Amino acid sequence: MVHQFWVSLVDAVRGPRGRLPLGIMLLLIQLTFGENLDIETSMFWPAFVLLGVHARETYRDTLARRDLPRPAPRAPGAGRVSPGVA
Repeated sequence: MVHQFWVSLVDAVRGPRGRLPLGIMLLLIQLTFGENLDIETSMFWPAFVLLGVHARETYRDTLARRDLPRPAPRAPGAGRVSPGVA
């Protein structure tokens, strides 16, 4: 949670793309002091998905700024083990 807050804060300082994730993080931090997180998780799962998308975008931007090669995309089903295979 601290890492995601930091990523959102830095991105909000750099441009408008980070404002929504920062607002979501501030709301989640505020709600952790008084609410049960089990209930919050079921209510805020779309926000968690959005935070994950934002983290992926900032990671890709960081790679592009550093001119590092991007990780190769995985093939669908890669890494899955079929049932019945030992």
